[in-house]
Amino acid sequence: GDEPMKLLQEAKNSAGKIAIVVPNEYSWSQDKNPFKNPDHKRVYDCEALCRDLEAVGLTYKVDLLEFGGWSFFAVEATTQSGVISQ
Repeated sequence: GDEPMKLLQEAKNSAGKIAIVVPNEYSWSQDKNPFKNPDHKRVYDCEALCRDLEAVGLTYKVDLLEFGGWSFFAVEATTQSGVISQ
């Protein structure tokens, strides 16, 4: 749906910096039961997330966080001109 885009646009309009963490269940260890939670709505993989960030005009950087069998995409985005320091 378009709800994530609305949320990203609203965040862009109201915040200078945005932090987003998205589960990367494709890399979870099997004991974490990836894709088994019926209440979890999977909206993003890294490619789709980056595409939506670009569509609303956010400058961003993505880090892959992996620990203890878990995996997440962590995004730091800014609405201000310039590049986020790496």
